[in-house]
Amino acid sequence: MVKLCCRRQMGVVKQRDSNIELLRVVAMLMIILHHYCLNSGIQELIDVNHLTANAVLLQLMSVGGKLGINVFFLISGYYLYYCNFKALHIVKMLAEVIFYTLLVAIFLHVIGYRYTIREYLQMIPVLFGVNDFVPVYLLLYLIFPYINRLVQILNNKEYSLLLGVLLFYFVIEQSVFNQNTWNYFGWGVTVYMIGAYIRRFEIEKKSLHYGIFTIMSFGVLWGGILIFDLLHIDNSHINWYYFIVDSNKLTMIVPAVCLFLFFSKLHINYSFLINELAACSFGVFLLHTANSTLRSWLWGDLLHVKDFFDSGILVVHAFVSICLIYAVSSIIDVLRRKFLEPKVISFLMTKFNI
Repeated sequence: MVKLCCRRQMGVVKQRDSNIELLRVVAMLMIILHHYCLNSGIQELIDVNHLTANAVLLQLMSVGGKLGINVFFLISGYYLYYCNFKALHIVKMLAEVIFYTLLVAIFLHVIGYRYTIREYLQMIPVLFGVNDFVPVYLLLYLIFPYINRLVQILNNKEYSLLLGVLLFYFVIEQSVFNQNTWNYFGWGVTVYMIGAYIRRFEIEKKSLHYGIFTIMSFGVLWGGILIFDLLHIDNSHINWYYFIVDSNKLTMIVPAVCLFLFFSKLHINYSFLINELAACSFGVFLLHTANSTLRSWLWGDLLHVKDFFDSGILVVHAFVSICLIYAVSSIIDVLRRKFLEPKVISFLMTKFNI
């Protein structure tokens, strides 16, 4: 999510084309839609024995969260593979996390919520929640040079074998043999390495082919959910979510890879708007997922998502909601990067010689 430009020509940083940057925006919108369905509690209203069109739509719309996270790990591997570590980037990321933690805490205080000092500290994802995306993402950035040094000495066959072993451990062992092999950080490293593999060996196919593969993989994903619905199997008997849409399931990683490859082959020249929206993606994530209180206020008190369970405009409400969240969060992030970040970074560089 951090915008890095790693290729230089004649001393000038090359601007990124906007195909992958557009994918960042799409992935974040999928994540917000996932939170619309899950964090709001609207999915708890679904009764598999009395399914409605809206209930099915909610199930299909909710799958984008884990898929979107996989996409961000893929993008990280793809771009960071040719990058050098810069302490300034991790400082910027940490400063961004702290900024949004404080911003949300102040906002919640203004509207009437009160916390102890410990509760305020627990809002900082770097300090707590080792299985959350943010600390895993930050830790991955800290160690990516070492991952790159490891995989750069491997040839195609060796690299493929290593990925095969990791995917067997994280995907097959848990999905088929019911072994608890899940580890958020380990999975993040694995998906990062898939992205780096794509960058290093430049898998060649036309975007049309990957577009077809993407449609097919989404068809399998959504089809699996519909089969569970037709069999009237709910989570009290078999957790279909566990078998289909958890991060390390084939039905999650395959669509993520296909979607990434499709966008990587698109020809979209540099677009200031797309790249600016993409640069805001980490801030968008931090802002709308800050803590459980903020999520309860956002999806319940502000957007009243549950009230639209039986509404004929559920899809419209969901679309408008996620777009507004991205737009408002982006405006805040642009202002932060334009007016606050330069002063903070200048101070830190002067004070600590970063």
